[in-house]
Amino acid sequence: MADYRKPASALRRAKELYANNNKQLAIETLYDIIKSRRHKTWTATHEEIMKFFILIAVDMRKNTFAKDGLHQYRSICQHSNTPSSLEEVVNYFLDLAEKRCEVAASQTTFKLESTQDLDEAYSAETIMMSSVTVAGDKERVERETLVPWLRFLHEAYRTVLNIISNNNKLERIYHETCKRAYNFCVIYERKQEFRRICQLIKKHLNDVEKYSGQDPNSKRPYNIVLDDSVYEKFLVTKFEQLKTAVKIAMLNEGYKTVGEIHDIMGKIDSPLRKQLLVDYYSSLTEVRIVKYKPCLFQYIYMLPFYEYFITIHSMVKKSVAINDDKLLPLPTDFTI
Repeated sequence: MADYRKPASALRRAKELYANNNKQLAIETLYDIIKSRRHKTWTATHEEIMKFFILIAVDMRKNTFAKDGLHQYRSICQHSNTPSSLEEVVNYFLDLAEKRCEVAASQTTFKLESTQDLDEAYSAETIMMSSVTVAGDKERVERETLVPWLRFLHEAYRTVLNIISNNNKLERIYHETCKRAYNFCVIYERKQEFRRICQLIKKHLNDVEKYSGQDPNSKRPYNIVLDDSVYEKFLVTKFEQLKTAVKIAMLNEGYKTVGEIHDIMGKIDSPLRKQLLVDYYSSLTEVRIVKYKPCLFQYIYMLPFYEYFITIHSMVKKSVAINDDKLLPLPTDFTI
């Protein structure tokens, strides 16, 4: 591997290699610069290099390269106090991955079962079984078109969430990424992946609580300091998680989320914003209605709860000066 001492030279060489369809050598050339100790001071060229590096990684579906590169770039940005550049790069990464997944989905009519694990769906055994069925060739081609991009996008969300978690300069983008991951699970009906994302976000909150209790002298300057505003951000994200659980009929995860929401609410010392209470009780109502929809006696059993939530919903609405379009509507399909 040639030693390009200047980042600009390495970028120029990588573009030449990419144009000649030598993507592997191009990405290795850029990675040598990103991980080099001689180039740990951030410049605008670093961001350009990183974006081109991400472009090649997405083209090749190399999540390991993307993850390693983002770890190195996070170190560069933290050393130079340029979190906005890291935010720009991770957004670029997710935008590219989402676009490629959308293109793959538009090229196939193949629909993966919502309960099937993406890793199992692309295992050697599954591919071999599909090859001996009547529609084996067509299904195998469509599976190989869509499933790898679904796996890549799911891993991209997890990679980004791990990279930007517990960073006080990246809280906003962290919670936005959580919502993008939830939306992915709704669009492609991914139940197993939703469960993993929920577990990851729960772990990140636990990590914030764990490291926030450390001696201030031993903490890193970018770590989040726990206060009510931090919990409120996680609370809003958990509300989105609860809505997603209802949309994809993951009611076990929904009930777990309700418990997590209750725990977070108990840790907030200041009075909760009333809009948060509106969202909470509206979401609770949705979970209970979906859960107890199947038969008549369950309707009757849940009716007092429903009336209870209607009462709270109307009381909170009267006490809060907000527009109707900002208030979550109560479900209207609850009938006996």
